[in-house]
Amino acid sequence: MPSSPYSDAARRLADAVTLLAIADPANLMKFTAVRLADGQCDNVVYDARSDAAFAHWFEEKYWCFPQIHPGGMLPKEAEVFLDYHRKLYDAGFRLPDPDMPMPVMPITAADRQRQIAALTKR
Repeated sequence: MPSSPYSDAARRLADAVTLLAIADPANLMKFTAVRLADGQCDNVVYDARSDAAFAHWFEEKYWCFPQIHPGGMLPKEAEVFLDYHRKLYDAGFRLPDPDMPMPVMPITAADRQRQIAALTKR
């Protein structure tokens, strides 16, 4: 069996978000919390991103908060999602207010780099 081109973290994130999406229709368009380091989901569904952020504000590890969409998440999407948020974090971006709208993740790698630079003022 050929190995997956996606990291374990991306596959873990994709599986968790997809499972939450299909487990209960009430979960759709809500949020969950995922550790950037390993893609581990806390498997809790939050009504708002701020609720998820406040649940993890005291932890040293950095978390990101994907929204649960009806189609779940593919490993490729999860890989890009984790890569984008890791680069933001590594460049110094922190979510100053959990209720603030997150920047829309750009499609192309060049656009992602430009947005990361703009968000981190580099």
